[in-house]
Amino acid sequence: MAIPFPSFEPDRSPFGPAASPWVLNCLPVAEGWGPCPKLKDVGEAGPADCRGAFACQKEDGSWQIFAGTATKLYRLDQTDNTWDDVTRLSGGDYAVPLNNQWVFRKFGPYVVAVNGQDAMQKFDIESASNFSAVGGSPPIASGLEVVGDFLVAYNIASEPGRLRWCEINDIEGWTLGENLADYNDIPDLNTIQYIVPTATGAIICCELGFMSMNAALATQWVFTFALIHKARGVASPYAVVPIGPGDFIYYSYDGFYRGDTPIGGERVDRWFSAFSDSSDIINMAGEIDPFRKIVWFRFKAKDSAYYLLGYNYQLDRWCLSNNQIAAMMKVGSPVITNDAMDNYFATIDDIDVPYDSTFWAGGRPSFGGVTPAGKLAYQSGAPAAATLETAILPLGEATQRVVVNGGRVRTDAANFTARVGTTDYGSQDVTWKAGVAPSTRTRFVPFRADGRFHKFGIDIAADQTWTFISDLDVSLASGGQS
Repeated sequence: MAIPFPSFEPDRSPFGPAASPWVLNCLPVAEGWGPCPKLKDVGEAGPADCRGAFACQKEDGSWQIFAGTATKLYRLDQTDNTWDDVTRLSGGDYAVPLNNQWVFRKFGPYVVAVNGQDAMQKFDIESASNFSAVGGSPPIASGLEVVGDFLVAYNIASEPGRLRWCEINDIEGWTLGENLADYNDIPDLNTIQYIVPTATGAIICCELGFMSMNAALATQWVFTFALIHKARGVASPYAVVPIGPGDFIYYSYDGFYRGDTPIGGERVDRWFSAFSDSSDIINMAGEIDPFRKIVWFRFKAKDSAYYLLGYNYQLDRWCLSNNQIAAMMKVGSPVITNDAMDNYFATIDDIDVPYDSTFWAGGRPSFGGVTPAGKLAYQSGAPAAATLETAILPLGEATQRVVVNGGRVRTDAANFTARVGTTDYGSQDVTWKAGVAPSTRTRFVPFRADGRFHKFGIDIAADQTWTFISDLDVSLASGGQS
């Protein structure tokens, strides 16, 4: 009898064979699961307690990588993977508020950064050595976005429902009424959390609803605004992830959505509400892995541990990882030459990255960020320790007990252990047997368990080489009536 390892959808019935209540460190693939890579950190420890990270490309195509803490801004020196302090020279250290993060955007040659407390900062990626204040008296804001030829600041200090945009193509021109610079207040929707650019302007994501912002330069206005709806809003300013023009995924107070389409209902929404620390949702953050087509949400659980909840928007499936990352970003993989190998690996025996990983692709967009220790990291290491479990399954007739006499796992993993658990009633906890490794000769797993209901689990240790797991084919015998 073949028992699949189904999609991770813990909201569904614990007795439903089409959903799994727990899958950790596995990525969705067609008709099964694949490994979730560990984070491969590089270089020296740097900005501890990272409160935001950002990567962008210069005109020559090389990547520039920035990170910020509560008091400093840093740029990665990619010759030796150490962090250079590029904090402003005038004005002293920064003072990022407790629940705020740095928000970065690239506008022309400048990286512009805000944190809701300090003056807006700029860094010319072609020539600068330190950040400095943006001229023209821009507003102090918590958010930034580029909309057409304008830099838009939003969640203005003391005016959380206000947005302002600079003079056209001039980040240092903020005089209202000059060269199209202006502002707009969004009424009745509370804080502006995020702005998603579209082909004609932007979608303004607020705490209690959404507005459209459309270019109107052919009229007397720069932009026109209209209510989209007040059915729901965005719970965290950092948990909105654009995946295409006007297409974005976000967390609302009632669950996960892709635009107006619910994607977490009866799948992960109730589980997430129960599992996560609701008092920390304001700090929940999202980022895209463009290579794997996964949006990751970093969140704090009730036990104070941090997890990454992922949504594969191509396969419409969820996944979960306990990879530890303090700040996420989309970043190009390093360009590694023979002479630069020792910046990443002490010896050839220390190479722990699969050779088909995007880590070796040289500038290819990848998912990464800054670890809790302040190191740059890419999600391109060896496979993390993985666990998959099935639902609680009735394998026989309603009054019949069933004996499981072992089985075979359809996977290319050479080393793993399989577990079987039993319960006789829906209200009774599952009692697990110890994990058993497969025979090295036949690959048969010789576990045995007698019960009305059975549950199965697979554990694959970290650093094992594997690419696929789909199901468990078990051998059954009658256990009699009960």
